[in-house]
Amino acid sequence: MSTAPTRVIEIDNKKIYIFDDIADKDQIRRFSHSLEIANYSCIQANDISTKEHKEWVAGFDISDMEDHWLFRFCSKVTSDLRGSDYYCGTAFANAFSYGSIAFPHTDSGQSDDAEGDLTFLYFGNHEWDTKWGGELMLYDDQLEPLSCVGVKPGRLVCFAGDVIHKAGIPSRQCYSTRYTFSLRFYPSLT
Repeated sequence: MSTAPTRVIEIDNKKIYIFDDIADKDQIRRFSHSLEIANYSCIQANDISTKEHKEWVAGFDISDMEDHWLFRFCSKVTSDLRGSDYYCGTAFANAFSYGSIAFPHTDSGQSDDAEGDLTFLYFGNHEWDTKWGGELMLYDDQLEPLSCVGVKPGRLVCFAGDVIHKAGIPSRQCYSTRYTFSLRFYPSLT
């Protein structure tokens, strides 16, 4: 299995890796269905400063994911980028629809791109129209939006946990929910 990225973006000397077509249409459709029927809970968005705003999140048991094609692909990319001393510590899905709200945030406070956490964000819809929006926004360290990554079925984005990013909200033209699935890999403590 090739783990060569389709495209690489760099912001503040941090690389963002974009992988397209990492699965066939049947795998994409089946996983999309899994995300659609997942058990979502409405929780506080991002941090205490956004406590009035809620987001829909579904947790996944990592041990149930270890044989999944997406988990294996992300593990291989992690090994290629960071070495084998990493473990997956978090697996969850987000669901956003028109009218949702999202905020710029990081997934960790670590700033060492060579040694820190890795976030994998998979766009989980099996079909998506570019008119529907939902792009992932990427920011520099001064919160200036510098790039966005469009939603595309089968697309995976990988970046260091300290990259500032924000989920894009579907446009008014979109009657679908935007699903993403995240895996986070952390350096082993040993």
